[in-house]
Amino acid sequence: ILVTSIFGVEINREACYVTEFSLLLTLLSYVTPPQLEEHDSFKFPDLHNNNIFNCDFFDPDSSFTNRSASFRWIVGNPPWQELDRNDPHSKHCRAYINKLPSGSVFDLRIHEAFVWRALEFADYSSAIGLIILATSLVNSESEQFRRRLFSSISVSRITNFSNFSFRLFPTAGQPATV
Repeated sequence: ILVTSIFGVEINREACYVTEFSLLLTLLSYVTPPQLEEHDSFKFPDLHNNNIFNCDFFDPDSSFTNRSASFRWIVGNPPWQELDRNDPHSKHCRAYINKLPSGSVFDLRIHEAFVWRALEFADYSSAIGLIILATSLVNSESEQFRRRLFSSISVSRITNFSNFSFRLFPTAGQPATV
């Protein structure tokens, strides 16, 4: 299941390593030491850039993007910030946003772009759960984002964490919605 069904993408290399280590520890919780000793050829799977991709989610030439598979479940916590127009590290996200229809993303909000990008890895039976800023679902600036989103997909549930924002996410500067 680990090597065939669990995939992730993260731009921060250290975060990838932590994720890979956590997944391997989880794998170990399903076997006992005697079971490992019975299989002399057992090796931990190499998850780095095979399952957990250290790359930019918006890079059209990344090893993650070049996978042709869609995913049944997509979950994530995209950055809650707006792109810095002068940051060279944001070039792929800026290029992606520029290809979207007008109004799809308000003022270069990365989390809104993540919604559209995640949809590209989904099919008709996929479920997507993203933690995004609550303001994208309520403020007037993101009205076009909401109109396009809700006319494009079927929404099963929206959970607004605004009332719990600083209890669930103590370091968040703004409330969240899932």
